[in-house]
Amino acid sequence: MFKRIRECSERAVFISLIDEPANNFEIDDFLQNFDVIHKFLTKNEVQVKVTNVILKMEPIETIRKLSEGFKNHQEEFIILIYWLEKLLEIHLAKIFEESLDIEPDDENSQQKLNEFIKSLIFLPDRVSNCGTKAKNKEEMDIVRNCLLEIENNFCDSITRSLSLAHSKLGKSDLINLKTIAEFVSKGMNLKIKNSKLSYFIFEWITEQNKNDVKWDRVAQRLFKDQTFGGAREYETLIIDIIINSKSVDQLKRCFGTGRNPIIDRILTVKMLFQRVISPLILRNIIDFYEKDTLTLRRILEYSIKIWTSFEFVRNSTLEKQRHISRLILYIIYILKKQNIKESIWQKVFYAISEGIQIRLSNSEMEIRQTAMFIGEIVSELNIEEMKKDGKEVDENARLKFEYEENEWVNEMKSIRESGISISIEPPTISAPQFHSHILQKPESLPIPDLNLDSDDEEDFPIFEVPESEKNFERLQKNQEPLKKFEPPKYIMDAFEMLLEKEKYEKFEAALNSIESLVRKNAIGFNQISDNLVRRLVFLDDIFSTPNFEEIQKRSIISCFVIKPHCVLSIIDLFLNNSSTMSHRYLILECIRNASKELSQPKELIKEKKKIEKENEENSWKNVVEARIRKNTKIFERAKDVKLVENRLGKCVNLFFYPLFVQSTGEHLQLQGRDTNLLSKLIYTITEVYLNAGLCPSISKMSQSLIQYVTPARFSEDPHIRISVLFAFCAVVETLSFEHIQSIFEKSQIEDWATWASQIANNQDSHEHERKLAECLINQIWKKINT
Repeated sequence: MFKRIRECSERAVFISLIDEPANNFEIDDFLQNFDVIHKFLTKNEVQVKVTNVILKMEPIETIRKLSEGFKNHQEEFIILIYWLEKLLEIHLAKIFEESLDIEPDDENSQQKLNEFIKSLIFLPDRVSNCGTKAKNKEEMDIVRNCLLEIENNFCDSITRSLSLAHSKLGKSDLINLKTIAEFVSKGMNLKIKNSKLSYFIFEWITEQNKNDVKWDRVAQRLFKDQTFGGAREYETLIIDIIINSKSVDQLKRCFGTGRNPIIDRILTVKMLFQRVISPLILRNIIDFYEKDTLTLRRILEYSIKIWTSFEFVRNSTLEKQRHISRLILYIIYILKKQNIKESIWQKVFYAISEGIQIRLSNSEMEIRQTAMFIGEIVSELNIEEMKKDGKEVDENARLKFEYEENEWVNEMKSIRESGISISIEPPTISAPQFHSHILQKPESLPIPDLNLDSDDEEDFPIFEVPESEKNFERLQKNQEPLKKFEPPKYIMDAFEMLLEKEKYEKFEAALNSIESLVRKNAIGFNQISDNLVRRLVFLDDIFSTPNFEEIQKRSIISCFVIKPHCVLSIIDLFLNNSSTMSHRYLILECIRNASKELSQPKELIKEKKKIEKENEENSWKNVVEARIRKNTKIFERAKDVKLVENRLGKCVNLFFYPLFVQSTGEHLQLQGRDTNLLSKLIYTITEVYLNAGLCPSISKMSQSLIQYVTPARFSEDPHIRISVLFAFCAVVETLSFEHIQSIFEKSQIEDWATWASQIANNQDSHEHERKLAECLINQIWKKINT
């Protein structure tokens, strides 16, 4: 038919060709012949005659190819939108309803529907892109109305199909929900009714008759059976459902009572221990396993293992610590209600005792209070259990503490007495409070009797100690007098002396001299610079040298400042399998500080070092001078501003682009277990970008930075999302709006604002993440208005 359309030379022949019922047209026959259509038909005839032919075509393949047509024929988007609206209105619901009757073994039909689903998912974006071709407001309104029609058709078709599946349950042996589940899973992020498709379907299906078991079966066939898509898509869908759940009844409707290993792993591992979730979601998850005592005990055991870890107490945020403590308290509350006959609290008390000791020695008051509160509860349960078992109990062994009442303590008490209520929200975490404790002097000390001396003799000679020997420094226990070693005068000697394993004075003399020798650009530094940086990174503090880490960092920074090419070689070390995480974090910190130093004038750096030295020597004088300046009125002329060159601008490419790590070996998984390193990497790149200022290559740097961080915008790790937001804020803050418009497209800037608005309005987002999103929105509007 394509050839016959191309060969038409008269209007009458073309119309008769279209009106002939026996002709079997395909959508491609029209998509590739728009010139012929416009030549022989008016606009109204196209909408009537051609549309009637298209509506008679096979709908699945027609809609799929029409979706592809939006990419190649955007200039004809008006008529394409008209055809699409008619096709979706008439056929979409029927396609989903007919998919319920497809045999599971019919692979050809299922594959055809899978291709159709992919085209549906991309359809809103392709229609939205047609807005760039709109010539006036009317055409723009057509695009917007089409997007609304697509949303309405999606909602109506899915809900009608699910209602049909519900009515067929018990009447038909075959109900195939695979196509609908595939659409919900792969299109979960589609915008539907000011929400997402996954949340819309989840909310709709959980609002149906709550006592109808058939709706439970439909929901579980839709969400519980992983018979579609990939594992990552399925996990994302399940996490989305859990986060949006408002009650445990919604989870039970979607996941049922039978166990699914994937859902169990997401609920008991990923949600509870890899995230900081709200108290409401935590309550829903634990209530979901309320009757599964073994699972609750396993979660409690793992929670206590984390809670008692010294690394967790030292390195975790208060927000994470509260989450784990809240989890332990609520599981204890649930198990206590169940009146378990088996003795469990003695084991729990022994397991948690070590963690209580670790936390009581911590300087943070809230950490100590948590240890006291949980210790009291477990101790009381242990003693009550021992009494039931008929064992002797020492009441003095019961833990009892006194602590101040505050918001966190009141929340823990509420969980202990009535569990997690809906009204509980994560309280704001205040700044750390440090309390000094002064030991009281004893009222009396035993005074030795000086008159008792068994060796007392009158003729014992009296020796006088010289004044020079009276002035000495008292050493601490196991401390030896410091030995001195002459500092090396050549950098090659210092480089070799860093390998010293026996004489600490020799090692420390070399380490303390490295920075000064490098900053003087000593003879031989250029030849050994790369090897020197590597040796400094891997250097171990085998002699417990005072301020070792600070001296090590200053030495590495000096190498980067004097010879920026060292950064290129150190990036290879950063990706090497031999480097540990501490080495990688050290490298990133030194690169960031070196770029900061290069961005500052030399005079300013010297003045800062001079002030720091004076502050150490004359701290009391500075206090007096500050008081005098505060009460003295000084009149002086404003100093002339001197423009100083940013030294980083000349070598910024050596600091900036090597950090764009794209691929790593199996030992380093930036998208998996090493997401914290990726977050630090993005933060370092952004710091270098800010330090570079408005250098000649700022345009290319801005494009590269945005291109690198954009794929990580929707990462599961909040630290990565915060670093990405920081990068966007840096670009918007550094460049003027005209400069931004010359680099990025208008749709990209609008996408930034939309993305930031979604984060700012999402209550489940991290607090720091929401603040950065609000900052980005304010910056964009400020740039636009100015």
